[in-house]
Amino acid sequence: EPKKSRGAPEAREEAKARKKELQKKLSTLSERIKDLRENEQNEEAEALQRQALAVQRKQLGEDNRQVGTSLNNLATILYRKGQYSEAEKLQRQAIAIYQKSLKPEHWMIQRSRSHLGDCLGKLKRYREAEEQLLAACAGLKIARGERHALTRKAAGRLIELYEAWGKSDQAASYSTILQSKDTTSTAWKNPRTDKEGGKSRAVKIRDFPPNLRACKAGGEVISPQTEQKSVQGWKRCQIRAIASGPVGKALAASLPARQP
Repeated sequence: EPKKSRGAPEAREEAKARKKELQKKLSTLSERIKDLRENEQNEEAEALQRQALAVQRKQLGEDNRQVGTSLNNLATILYRKGQYSEAEKLQRQAIAIYQKSLKPEHWMIQRSRSHLGDCLGKLKRYREAEEQLLAACAGLKIARGERHALTRKAAGRLIELYEAWGKSDQAASYSTILQSKDTTSTAWKNPRTDKEGGKSRAVKIRDFPPNLRACKAGGEVISPQTEQKSVQGWKRCQIRAIASGPVGKALAASLPARQP
């Protein structure tokens, strides 16, 4: 008697279970790699990052965005080890993958361009490095704001590049970005509860929804009650945040018009 083939619902459930198990494994690897990088254990971090990359390529495909992120992370490890040529190749691969699924101005593309420019600078390919870093700095200003840590890092790399290149005048024009306050370290009070930890947590500006509305420019309260747009759709959420002076004005200036 021939075997009965499994039904579509059963096959879907098995696929979902495999995907969940894969994500759990990758999440564990990612946390371990992060710890190793923070402790400057680059050899161990590289080995685990290569392991994670191999799993992602096999299970998710070469063009998956997570593969691009792993390539970016591996490149940063190799950069720390002084392997700039290899790091450059990996960053180019990451950018190529990101460009297949993300808009050109997306911050992940600009982040990798910033890293790529840094690698090229270390290889003394100054003109190529300048091209990548200028594009990254401009892109991150738009995507994340001038005061964001990623924008500040790109500006810092430009300054370092120009100083190594003997162009100190051009380096000075980017020093104002580094002198401004880093908004990614500014905490916000958030009444929402962290479901996993069961505790309320502070939200940083980078976590704040980009589409805040009903904001008083330069005032103390920014959107005490609003909606948050996500890829799943509109969700109601209660947000209370305090900002003052230039921070509030900067946020207010970036807000889109209220949607009906």
